[in-house]
Amino acid sequence: MAAPLGDIVARGDRLWRLRKLNQQVDATIAGEGSSISLRMFYNSRLVYQRSWPSREDAIADAAERRLTLERHGWTAHW
Repeated sequence: MAAPLGDIVARGDRLWRLRKLNQQVDATIAGEGSSISLRMFYNSRLVYQRSWPSREDAIADAAERRLTLERHGWTAHW
């Protein structure tokens, strides 16, 4: 049974993972209401964090960053 959306967002919901040459980048969002945080991890180390007023804004930021990484040879991996 899947966890309710609020539970997933509270602990951090992984949006995607990219890999390149045995390295990985993960994008997660966490929070609720008007304070949603986008976090990016490089090999499990936090390298980027920004708060957004909505989940949609955080997902849009993550999508832009993913496109940039994919242009540099990173590929999807779950």
